[in-house]
Amino acid sequence: MTLRTPDGGSVELVRFGRRVEMHLRAPDGRTVATVDMTAEAAADLITELNS
Repeated sequence: MTLRTPDGGSVELVRFGRRVEMHLRAPDGRTVATVDMTAEAAADLITELNS
């Protein structure tokens, strides 16, 4: 899943079994940060954003 940011960057979520990687990318495509989390933590993040 890839989400676009207002400045032209992106947040990409990639699932690997029970792990999720979140890649934060600048508008020019370079990776600014990578976050590795459990699938449960990713689900909690999405739930929190929806509340």
